[in-house]
Amino acid sequence: MTTRWTADDIRATGLRVHGNPVRDSAAMDPGKFKERLKSVPKSKEERMSKTERRYRFEILDRRDDVARVVYEGITIHLDCGKSYTPDWIVVRKDGRIECHEVKGKFKLQSYRSAQWAFAQSRVEWPCFVWVWAEADGGSWK
Repeated sequence: MTTRWTADDIRATGLRVHGNPVRDSAAMDPGKFKERLKSVPKSKEERMSKTERRYRFEILDRRDDVARVVYEGITIHLDCGKSYTPDWIVVRKDGRIECHEVKGKFKLQSYRSAQWAFAQSRVEWPCFVWVWAEADGGSWK
């Protein structure tokens, strides 16, 4: 026997379903409900790559001069109309702000565009400290 979800059941879970809203308390197919749940956007921490997570634990968490670390904390709008979001924003205890871009061992399609946006951001925002980190096997460059 299959379980039928009603709009009241869905509301009781506290979940938001993206896509077409359930307009009445008519029964809903559980298979379709599961499909809709897949469309719920992931949190920033869930979107973080293994390389970015490793960088946080191996490099950033071991520093004594750090007051706060935020994943994808700011988006910089460049003069050319494009935007760039550094992987990590580090606020040091002395008040300086660092923007860290983390890249893995493999050069993916986005590598060049990230390199360009990083370089342009460095020019347009010299008030920040800019750090480009690449994983090289077990070490960082």
